[in-house]
Amino acid sequence: MRGRRGKRMRQESALKRTEAQLALYKTGLKDQQDEVKRAKKEKDKPNLSLAQEWVKTLTKKIERAETTIRNTKERMK
Repeated sequence: MRGRRGKRMRQESALKRTEAQLALYKTGLKDQQDEVKRAKKEKDKPNLSLAQEWVKTLTKKIERAETTIRNTKERMK
């Protein structure tokens, strides 16, 4: 499709995909936070540092996805 209708459809579908990905990131973040707690409890340094890196990465991804969703919704008005 061309024009505004096609653009709107692409934005809506991208918004749905981003929201679905955001949900996956949030569940992954919870799992990694649980892994950090377990690794601290067992004093497992290699797994602890790896889990902490994943927590940082997922936190950034969640922040960026939320920004993308917010900006897309504002532009669709």
